[in-house]
Amino acid sequence: MGGPLFPNGRGPADRAEAERALKYIRFHKLRHPEEMGAKEVEQFLTCLAVDRQVSAKTQKQALCALVFLYETVLGRKLGRVMPVRGRHGRRLPVVMTRREVPLVLREIIVGMDGLFQRMSEVMYGSGPRRKQACRMRVKDVVWSGGNCRFATAKATRDG
Repeated sequence: MGGPLFPNGRGPADRAEAERALKYIRFHKLRHPEEMGAKEVEQFLTCLAVDRQVSAKTQKQALCALVFLYETVLGRKLGRVMPVRGRHGRRLPVVMTRREVPLVLREIIVGMDGLFQRMSEVMYGSGPRRKQACRMRVKDVVWSGGNCRFATAKATRDG
């Protein structure tokens, strides 16, 4: 991409930084960033966290884009910015009970051949991801000591 505003030529990353800078300028009613400073950046980042409820990571990316705008593009230090922090996402895993698992596995085979049922059972019992289960071959399955494990490293090299 390149250009005068974001010369790194990183394509989508540059576009994302430029969009964040434009959102900042629009948030402050089209004032030029030269007229603004740390206080306005703090207001914008706090609005992102409080009103728009973005994650802490999104807020940090916006801060990095604005620091880049001020320090690299405008050539001035931004100063200390202390916004209200965005929420840190706590994802709780979805866990099924022992009773729910066979019910879900049984529903998978309704109207289909046994392939999808076997893939689902293998994924549930052994833990490969969907893509690994789709690429799995019989010779990739290793049975030892009553355990099943998958030798997929060679499978991906074979093509």
